[in-house]
Amino acid sequence: MTKSLTTSNLTAAVDKASQQAVSSKEKSDFNNLVDRSRTEISKALPRGFDCDRIIRVAKTAVRDNIKLQQCDPLNVLAGVIKGAQLGFEVNSPLGFAYIIPYKNNNSGVMEAQFQIGYKGHLELCHRTRLYKTISAEAVYPNAVKWDYEKGLDRYLIHKPSLDGPEGEPTHYYAVYKALNGAQDFEVKTRQQIINFSEKHSSAVKGKYSSPWTTNFDEMAKKTVLKMLLKYAPKTIDLAMALDKEDSNHDLPLTVLSPTNDTTDSNDDDVVIDVKTNQ
Repeated sequence: MTKSLTTSNLTAAVDKASQQAVSSKEKSDFNNLVDRSRTEISKALPRGFDCDRIIRVAKTAVRDNIKLQQCDPLNVLAGVIKGAQLGFEVNSPLGFAYIIPYKNNNSGVMEAQFQIGYKGHLELCHRTRLYKTISAEAVYPNAVKWDYEKGLDRYLIHKPSLDGPEGEPTHYYAVYKALNGAQDFEVKTRQQIINFSEKHSSAVKGKYSSPWTTNFDEMAKKTVLKMLLKYAPKTIDLAMALDKEDSNHDLPLTVLSPTNDTTDSNDDDVVIDVKTNQ
């Protein structure tokens, strides 16, 4: 029987860390807290995951971000373990997952929130081995060809300029081809993505720094990809991971275990003719 890594591990690790940090000063010192929690963190990680590296990356993330330093260290630690349970380092150049500091407008306190990045969502999709190809792209004004149509005779054609992108993207889209023959796409204009962020992001509403201001294109791709995945073929494990990335629900082991067997989805030109929406 496969052993599941659930958030009971996460809760136990954080609770244990809080108990071990006997003074309020220790609880406010993330480096001290995470060092004292090494054993509990290790117990919560997937097999084969490097606990020392997780701790180093986490310390660097906090050291380099003043606003993260203002967050509750236990809250930050919970995000570190959440990312590790998925096999993701947080706030690393890989771009799989992040711990983002947000200001709670009601309490005025900085809070740390775990988020899966665009690349992290792609990685989770690749692990299912359901897709022949899956990607999200930005369309620039100088694209050689860009056209799509929905309805019964659905198609999408995108041929970027060989000279590279110019200007701001006009559209963002996500597309997949599944191994079972199903294929589909989702398209949003730049303005539609801006409207989405203003409606759903507390950071955008509060007009403070967040990935929406520092890396808009990645957030736009993540948004349109998640819209596409609502109706795409999924394993139960993938559905749970996508739906509960910001919650404290259980995360099944099959999603948590990373694999090097992924599909290359970086096609230069995209042409998809969708006759059926399976």
